[in-house]
Amino acid sequence: MNALAYYLQVHQIEPLQLAMVAGVRYLTIWNALHGRPITSEHSAKIRTALHSLTGIAYVGTIFTIQEPAIEEQATRPISPFPRRYRLRKDM
Repeated sequence: MNALAYYLQVHQIEPLQLAMVAGVRYLTIWNALHGRPITSEHSAKIRTALHSLTGIAYVGTIFTIQEPAIEEQATRPISPFPRRYRLRKDM
């Protein structure tokens, strides 16, 4: 049992209740409970929800995905129209 699961058990919080208060999908809570990484945004929402439900800040670990900075993400040009709607030049 990881720290988050223990915290929920001690404070008698159901994962579905946490998902609804945090505004994240239940699968996100399930992943966090099983030690699978989630986004840092979801982690922050879960921590905020836990604080609002219990009045005690959760300081345990929640594994997060290492997201590349927006400047490092690949980009590609955006065409104004999808290929199927473009006019052919031979018309």
